[in-house]
Amino acid sequence: MTTPQPRKGRYLGMPIVNVEFPDGTWLEGEEFCYPSGGMKRRAYARCADGQLRLFKAGIPDTLFSIPATGKGVKGFLSVGETGLKFTEVPRQ
Repeated sequence: MTTPQPRKGRYLGMPIVNVEFPDGTWLEGEEFCYPSGGMKRRAYARCADGQLRLFKAGIPDTLFSIPATGKGVKGFLSVGETGLKFTEVPRQ
């Protein structure tokens, strides 16, 4: 399987800037969520088990976290010491 890469895009004529981290994780620019604000951008983040996985991400809801969903999991993305990490929130 090939490693996922962030999409390239433009919003209002300007290029969308994606963030890439040294450990191979990345987060697409927030502009992919505009104008409706849904979970439309993608992220490639490290999970608690150490695996890199692809997630759908939205607009930040706090200063340090971005809501995200993956295959059967919900949680949030945050920046760790070396890159982007996903923290799962238990279902209630």
